[in-house]
Order: sequence, then C-alpha cells, then structure tokens
Amino acid sequence: MPVENTISEVSPVSEVSQAPVTPAPATPERPRYKPEVLAALREFRHSRPWRGTVQERKEKFQILHAALCRIYERQVELHFDVDEPETPVGNGWAAGDRTQIGLVGKLSVVTFLHEWAHVLFRAERGAGLRVVGEPLPADLPALGRADGAAGQLHPATGERDAGARGGPGDGTSGKQ
Repeated sequence: MPVENTISEVSPVSEVSQAPVTPAPATPERPRYKPEVLAALREFRHSRPWRGTVQERKEKFQILHAALCRIYERQVELHFDVDEPETPVGNGWAAGDRTQIGLVGKLSVVTFLHEWAHVLFRAERGAGLRVVGEPLPADLPALGRADGAAGQLHPATGERDAGARGGPGDGTSGKQ
C-alpha cells in the first residue's frame, strides 16, 4: 500500500506568536566580574574540584566560598548534604535572607555558582514562571508531591525541591 505524503496546513499566526516579543540588544553586554572573582575561579578550576574524595572536594568548595564571601563582603554559610558516594543528581538551595546556601546530593560547580547568584542578585524566587508572556498568578497553590509527603514540586521541572531533604527554616522547602 503506497504511503501518500500529505501536508497539513498550519495557520501562520498562532496565539503563541501573538505574545509580545522583546528583541535582544544588537550587541548584548557580557557580564563583568571583579578581577578577584576571576582569580578565585581560576584557582578553584586548577584545584580540580571534580577530583578527590567527597571530603577533599568539599574543602575545595569551601576555599572558593570563603574567597567569594571576602570579595563580595558577605557572610554566607555554606551547607553540604552530600554523602559518599554522591547521588547521580544533585540540587541546591539558598535561604530567602541570602545568608545561607547549600548543596544537596552532589557537589556541583554549576549549582554552587547558581546559588551564589541568588545571594548576589536574589532572582528566581517570586519572579514567576512565564508562559506565553504571562506571569503565573501569585495565588497559585503550591504543588504537592505525588506520594503525599511533605515538600513541593518545582513548577517548571516537576522535580522535588531540595528542602524535603534538608534546607533552612521550616523543613518544607529549602528555598525560602
């Protein structure tokens, strides 16, 4: 039986394409970092934070953390909930008052730097996930875990928040 090639017509204008678009600047500015930050990151990279035992690697993260606290003149506590062996997937959290950050399950450079971005720029919390240019309503109820246990699911990924395993505050979420 021969298969016919068919073309389905798609409207050139859809509801999604009606969302307002903000063009990116013609010459996007690259972020600028203090020379001391770049030097600390280079030293961290040369320490090979992906090598060694979990304890040795934690010490490398602590050295970078201390340098960032000094450079940015912040007092931020660093917490680890990482055991040997590490879990294949990790997570992190930052306290709402930006005085504590933590790594959960796995020592991840990307997650560590992401949590430091929360310390410096707050972001993410309260920003609201945008869908087709519209923010989610502020009164949207928190998502519960499928098994009914405490904790929340991340609205974008559907994964469990780190707080269910240990964050500051009331224990319901690592992100406050």
